[in-house]
Amino acid sequence: MRKAIKLCLALAMACTMAVPAFAGDTELSWSGEVDFYYTNNNDGYTDASGDAQSYANSKMWAEAGLYLDATNKGDVWTTTASIGFWDTGGAAANDGANLSMANDSFKINFGTGDLGDATKNPSYFSGTKMDAGDELSKGHGITFTLPDAGFGAFLSMTNSGTVQQTAYAVSYDMVAGAIDFSFEYEALSTAVDEKKGGKDGDDDGATASDMGLGIAYDMAPLAIKFSYDSKSKTTGGKTAAGDSHKSEDESDMMLGVDYKLDDMSGASFVYQSGAVVDNNATDPADATKLKAETTSSSNIGFGYHTMINTISVNVWYQMVSSKSDAAGAKAVSSTQLGVLLVVCVKWKTIKFCVKWNFR
Repeated sequence: MRKAIKLCLALAMACTMAVPAFAGDTELSWSGEVDFYYTNNNDGYTDASGDAQSYANSKMWAEAGLYLDATNKGDVWTTTASIGFWDTGGAAANDGANLSMANDSFKINFGTGDLGDATKNPSYFSGTKMDAGDELSKGHGITFTLPDAGFGAFLSMTNSGTVQQTAYAVSYDMVAGAIDFSFEYEALSTAVDEKKGGKDGDDDGATASDMGLGIAYDMAPLAIKFSYDSKSKTTGGKTAAGDSHKSEDESDMMLGVDYKLDDMSGASFVYQSGAVVDNNATDPADATKLKAETTSSSNIGFGYHTMINTISVNVWYQMVSSKSDAAGAKAVSSTQLGVLLVVCVKWKTIKFCVKWNFR
């Protein structure tokens, strides 16, 4: 009876919202994108033994996407139904099916969730970047946004019969003069129902969280950007030395400086620092005990971007190093010089891009 009441209430709410939503005309539209990639890598690095190493490889592939939209503009609500398909070199996948309803101050979306991320990446650097708070909110669920207030929320609950997974996320974005601030927090939990045949393992009791923030201060032509991300995850599996869950913590920080040279070009400096902590490493002194092992990394990079006619030219250089505090571990470092060329043309609603990446 309770399920029937809930269903009736849901249908009543949907009908109440749909009447004003579909009062206008419905427009159908479609768009697409085709990307061709070529990469050529020639990287040099110093391995854990202190020896100089190098490797070279090249790869060519294509990706294509098709997106269909049906939009109805009513007196109060605008309703949009959309679906996308994306093929990444033969691995075709549904890129998201969504039904959204929006008015002047509120939007609700049923389908693929994506609140974006809080990262403030440098504008003219095409090397290694980071994502702050963008790991867990891309599944299927319900997304609420208040664009004028800068607030967003996401909720997803899935059940495969034996495994129940719940994810939620909240985000906040604010622009005040020259300051642009973003924050996002996401969390996920998993439980196994053994009464329905589920097996106690890595899924049972697994949790994950991701918190990211970013702030940018624009003093044109100079802009300073800072991003921070903190991740934590545990599995339901037990460790060899005890009953505690396996866990890992990760943190990343990035500082970037942009300088706009003119309307077509600019330069960036970036510094990144991160650490991954494995809380379940075996203690060399006592195999029955656990100890935390930390792997630290850093990246210093420079980037330049300009437009030559319709060609986007990106040149970047970065120095990457990492070091583990495990017994006997040595630092590993590498340097990378890259050139990324992008040419895009548009025919009606289809965009064609060719991307060459040399490094």
